[in-house]
Amino acid sequence: LQANENLTVNFAIELGAIAETVTVSGESPVVDVTSSALSEVVDSKRIVELPLQGRDAAKLSTLVAGMILTEISQESGKTIPGALRLSTNGTEARQVSFRLDGTSHTDPYFQQNQPFPFPDALQEFSIQTSNYSAAQGNSAGAVVNAVTRSGSNDFHGGAFDYLRDRTFNARNFFSPEKDFLKRNQYGGFSGGPIRRNNTFFFIGWQGTNLTNVGSTKTATVPTADQRAGNFGSVTVRDPLTGQPFPNNQIPVSRFDPAAVNVLKYKPVPGPDGRILIPRRIGQQDNQIVTKVDQRVSDKDQLTLRYFFDNFHNDPTYTEGNLLSYSNPTLAATTHMQNIVGGWTRVVSPTLLNEARIGYNRTFSRRFPPPGVPSMQDLGVRLPIYPALASISEINAVNFFNIGDNLEARSSSAASCSTTTSRSATSSGAPGIFSSPGAARPAPATRSPTFSSVS
Repeated sequence: LQANENLTVNFAIELGAIAETVTVSGESPVVDVTSSALSEVVDSKRIVELPLQGRDAAKLSTLVAGMILTEISQESGKTIPGALRLSTNGTEARQVSFRLDGTSHTDPYFQQNQPFPFPDALQEFSIQTSNYSAAQGNSAGAVVNAVTRSGSNDFHGGAFDYLRDRTFNARNFFSPEKDFLKRNQYGGFSGGPIRRNNTFFFIGWQGTNLTNVGSTKTATVPTADQRAGNFGSVTVRDPLTGQPFPNNQIPVSRFDPAAVNVLKYKPVPGPDGRILIPRRIGQQDNQIVTKVDQRVSDKDQLTLRYFFDNFHNDPTYTEGNLLSYSNPTLAATTHMQNIVGGWTRVVSPTLLNEARIGYNRTFSRRFPPPGVPSMQDLGVRLPIYPALASISEINAVNFFNIGDNLEARSSSAASCSTTTSRSATSSGAPGIFSSPGAARPAPATRSPTFSSVS
């Protein structure tokens, strides 16, 4: 049986002659007459062999009729980027219920999928797009249920290393140079028996390193002459008298000490005052999957699976250049853990009972990179300062903007238990409990904003 599949096979036994031989040379498709759900199963062959951008098996959901990918989330401060926002048969995005080994795998904060294990660790996954049972409910869209691989009586395993680098890429016809994306994904997996015919294991790991060059920002900052108080032909008025400064020359002694300190962290531009700020992107991700299956008896089977995903986003700040400290620039770390335990019991030839309980926890933290001066270091007077050195915002309208969000932490936890009995009919009692953790509030700060020099 495949994931989320119920099949009934009717056959008749007829008395034949002793010497009669029956040979079956073909197969007819088996029709599921026990369910009206519209569904499709993506098997392990397609998961492993079809080309996948970033080796994200969840993207194969679009192989099913009615599934449309509307957006790929790039949020890295509160979750792991790359989650899919899918529309099912015209429903709004973020109304798809995701499950891993039968328990909830939906991000409770953004209502999108949490990362699935890498393709070599998945056995298959099913997508039910319509008319699924109440036991599969919880969303107006589809139900996507992925199943991780298990061990068997034979040892199996493998290793892989995928590299994308501009050295091997061709230049886009409309681009002046090759792209800078470099992605390296590597790892391995293994499965087999611990005790033959009784206890089996599967373990896998994948590491991902990604570097790229983001969009270059442009800022206009004071030139060397302006830093000396010489504003040339621009009329600059004394705020105390309202009269223009003689020769548009501001005495350096009149400069605000905080503004002078900010200028120390900005490079000196050319005569036009414009500066280009390149931005580097760096991300690291590690996934670990472990699973143990225990055959207790002919009627009972136990399973325990643990999945861990550790993601880190590098900051884009260049130490000594405050112009590069502009949203998005913070470092971020996200830990996602998912554990599932299951018990399957064959009560009778027509009755099967399956109980599963899962626990899912996500912890995220965003924080300023080291080397960033604090508002106190710059001499800006505030009633309260953040715990970590950081700058909320310094904005000179139409010239430059410095600052980003302050440090914050968030966590969420969810547990899910399901019990299902099947005979000619099926019944279930699923339950989901979610407990979003409160993010640590950042202290209120003032954001200096300047709109004119006159």
